[in-house]
Amino acid sequence: MAVSRHRKGELLLGANPSKSSREPQCPVDTVTPKQVGEFCKKLSDKTGKTARMPTETEWEYAARAGSDGLGDSKLTDVAWFQSNSEMKPHPVGTKAPNAWGLYDMLGNANEWAKGEKWIGYRGGCWRTPERKSKPTRREGHGNLHSDPFGGFRVVLKVQ
Repeated sequence: MAVSRHRKGELLLGANPSKSSREPQCPVDTVTPKQVGEFCKKLSDKTGKTARMPTETEWEYAARAGSDGLGDSKLTDVAWFQSNSEMKPHPVGTKAPNAWGLYDMLGNANEWAKGEKWIGYRGGCWRTPERKSKPTRREGHGNLHSDPFGGFRVVLKVQ
């Protein structure tokens, strides 16, 4: 599930960086890859498990869930995007999950992923046009970039 601003997350971070919504169950946004790394380090220290940003390959594999990412669903069933979002983010998990039970892989908030030679957003957000809300969508940015459309997902290594 995409990271939401649940109270435990805010306690771990000490602050809420989000600019697009103050709804506590909406995706975290306006974070840089550096801030994602800091969050992952704190989460790792707190849980004793390794937390990190997904690689681009991991992110797309999870988003596709063994198919094109939609399976038998329509995009409107699984994602918040430009024409159905009322131009705002929505609480995480309010659309159907993909075939592997993962929510919000497409739409709602762009998610940081790390490629071999780049870092950028994957999946689209609440303002992305429907035609671009796909598992293959990529938007490259630098390590210091943040905006109210981008959030993150955490990969947690199970010991």
